[in-house]
Amino acid sequence: RKEDAKNKGTKFHVDPAWANGLISAAHQVAGAVKTLVTAANSSVEGKAQQEALVASSRQVAQATAHLVAASKTKPDPNSKTILRPGIAAKDVANATSKVVEAAAKAARWEEEEAEKEDKVDFESASGKVKE
Repeated sequence: RKEDAKNKGTKFHVDPAWANGLISAAHQVAGAVKTLVTAANSSVEGKAQQEALVASSRQVAQATAHLVAASKTKPDPNSKTILRPGIAAKDVANATSKVVEAAAKAARWEEEEAEKEDKVDFESASGKVKE
């Protein structure tokens, strides 16, 4: 029983498959975040569609949910610390939603500006015809 008590706080050392799964899930989150950042930068530069940003945002949320699920398989279910990953996942979901909203606003603004330019160009062109 001494050995059980000794290993109680270090369950991940006892089960390398679980630890590797957790590490793999964390790598998925990191890769998804990298994709999101790339899509966001491309979107701001006008090189990517908003759909790429939305897709990468959903990928981050999905990878984060997978990481949270993996983290909940070993710890004590009565532990207060088990709630932290779930709270963090909700924060990630909210943040990625805000990124998508900001991209949508930027796209709408860009469209409005393009329409204004087209209208000005049309008005100046039609003014020349009248003369």
